Formats: sequence, structure tokens, C-alpha cells
Amino acid sequence: MAYSNFTNLAQVQDTFQLILEENHNLFTEVAGIPPSDYLQQTLAEYVPLATAINTEKARF
Repeated sequence: MAYSNFTNLAQVQDTFQLILEENHNLFTEVAGIPPSDYLQQTLAEYVPLATAINTEKARF
């Protein structure tokens, strides 16, 4: 079956007999870490530029 034949998730679930599990948090046991100084400096420098350009590509 071609990808374009599927129009919604329910149709995919029915066709392939899939079970959608949305309540699992994969990262509950992963401890957070503070961002490095380099990352903070880089973001401080480039985020204003990216938001000033005002395009989707620049923002992401």
C-alpha cells in the first residue's frame, strides 16, 4: 500500500494492527544537566540574529 493511501493515523492503526501508546515518558529516569558555557555563549550570540531574520528556517 502506498504512503499516499493513508490519510489519518486511525487508518494506519487499523491496517497494520498497531497499538498507539501515548502515556509513556521515555525520559523520566534521565537526569538533566546544565548547558555548557559554550552552548550558553553560542545561543546568546545567535538567537537574537535568528529571531531578527524572522524566517522559519532561521528560528529552527
